[in-house]
Amino acid sequence: MKRTVINRALIGFVIGFMVGVIITPIVMSIVMGDGKLYMCTTGFSEFIGNPVLAFILHSLVCGLYGAVGFASSCIYEIESWSILKATTVHFLLILFCFYSATFFLRIISPTNVKALIISFAISVVMYVIVWIIIYMSYKSDVETINDVISSRKEKGLE
Repeated sequence: MKRTVINRALIGFVIGFMVGVIITPIVMSIVMGDGKLYMCTTGFSEFIGNPVLAFILHSLVCGLYGAVGFASSCIYEIESWSILKATTVHFLLILFCFYSATFFLRIISPTNVKALIISFAISVVMYVIVWIIIYMSYKSDVETINDVISSRKEKGLE
């Protein structure tokens, strides 16, 4: 299990880092809409005081968020936990990391109640959509395995 967590964390870090390096500057620049390239939020860049260092830290935080997201999926493999418990713990962990990252990176202010509510609603909707897609995928895999087992039983190959 420890090896699985580490492997998933490494994969998640790389994906999160790439999002921070590629996607964020594109989205930030489009949102700002003034023709300039923004590597991270202006608030974070001003907070750090050095735009290059701010971009590096931003990318590392995105990587850490990705690492937590991927590694924490191992929670679902704890056989003694119900799906409800695993989902609740996973969602709360992801939500905690999301808000920690967004507050640190100055994406959302902890005092902006409207932004907090909107981001929470978006997070819930996105989490539910991803959860359903993954659930349906696993359900399909189980059905395929059951069909193979049934077929083998009918043929007397068991």
